[in-house]
Amino acid sequence: MAKQIKKDFQPHTLVTGKYLGKKMRRFIMIVLISAFFIASPLVIFYTAGYRYDLIQRTIKQTGVLSVDIKPIDAEIYLNEVKIEKKIPIRLTNRAPGTYHIKIQKEGYKPWEKDITIQSNQTTFIKDVILLKNAAPQLIPHIPENTTQIFGSEFHDNFLILTQDENTYEIYIYNTRTQTTESLIRGMSVSQPQISVSPFQEVAYARFDETDDGSSILYLISLSNLEKPVVLHYNKPIYIQWSKTASDSPLFIQSENTIRNISLSGVQNIIARAVSSSIWYVDTNNHVWTYDTHTLNNLSTQKVYSLTQEPRLILDINEYRVITQSMDNKTFVYQPDKDRLTEKRSLPGTKIFYKRDTKEWWIWSDWELSSVYNDGGINLLERGGEKIKNAMLLDLSGVMLFVYDNKFASFNPGYYVRHELLQTDSTILDTFVNLRQRKIFYMINENGKNNVYALAY
Repeated sequence: MAKQIKKDFQPHTLVTGKYLGKKMRRFIMIVLISAFFIASPLVIFYTAGYRYDLIQRTIKQTGVLSVDIKPIDAEIYLNEVKIEKKIPIRLTNRAPGTYHIKIQKEGYKPWEKDITIQSNQTTFIKDVILLKNAAPQLIPHIPENTTQIFGSEFHDNFLILTQDENTYEIYIYNTRTQTTESLIRGMSVSQPQISVSPFQEVAYARFDETDDGSSILYLISLSNLEKPVVLHYNKPIYIQWSKTASDSPLFIQSENTIRNISLSGVQNIIARAVSSSIWYVDTNNHVWTYDTHTLNNLSTQKVYSLTQEPRLILDINEYRVITQSMDNKTFVYQPDKDRLTEKRSLPGTKIFYKRDTKEWWIWSDWELSSVYNDGGINLLERGGEKIKNAMLLDLSGVMLFVYDNKFASFNPGYYVRHELLQTDSTILDTFVNLRQRKIFYMINENGKNNVYALAY
């Protein structure tokens, strides 16, 4: 009887409800041990970031997604699933493949893109700033007879040109105080030529008193609202902005002499007997001139042959020579010891200089390329809409494209585009203030030129 009770209460019967023989118990033990040794490496490999690709039938290591954008309280969605983490975000152990990422925040335009996470690599989403959904604001106290506006990327002041028959007046407008102050008033036989330096916060205005007589040149500091420097020259005169000297920002050729002009009006002669109107002063203050298919350095006596006759020398450094021709093309050359090698001709002669990377954007109506400081060339955009203007929206490289009646942003790093504004009127003038993150533009409404600011 005692032996029967002991048999009925074997411990393993509490689990199975049945009596298991020694062979069955041994089999179960072997299965469990085998499962442990099989599963353990799989768990270890999974934890280490390895996945089996069913399509390619291979084992791949996972990748990482890193997101660091602004504003930092934006929401991040990956394949429509919200990531419940604060920016910056780092997602590890992501299976290789294509994902759809969406970044959004109320009051901003959503940013969306298909991204690829690769095996054993980190995919970065960075240098992205969401663009605001904002309505344009009319700028007050703009003179009624305004014809043009000229602004700077980093300064609160911009210039306004007005016209009353042959009398022209230049005002300076402070965007912070919303005040207008008259700066220059004078007569000119044609509309004054005004240019804002792409390198510093300065501008010049050229008034021609007569068709064949003298010119008055005003050198204006956008940060110093004292009276501009006034210079008188006999025509013709040719002007070039200095890349490096903020206190002496201008080069002028008049009567075969090239002078460097300071903000205080001091003129230093850097070259005499320069008969060619096609010249360039590089960052070493070396003067280059063009004459009969040759480019000559007057300081070092270096001579290069050019394949195309230029109407303008845009830039020269040790890696690149950029010229523009009479037939609306831009040529990029690579300097060698004794010769220039033509790298490429680009359609168009419209330009924008990106200060932080020292690259030039060159564009035609339908195509825009970048020429980098080392001479490299990259096609950034080719589209079906006529490009009126192009400029920088932020230092990460996001661009603003200006069309006849709309603005669009374009991020060449991610190939993401947004429409920022659509108007019923033709956009006449545009500039971007990077510091304020605002686009200033002028349109004609009911016979009057109005100026607006669009925050982005």
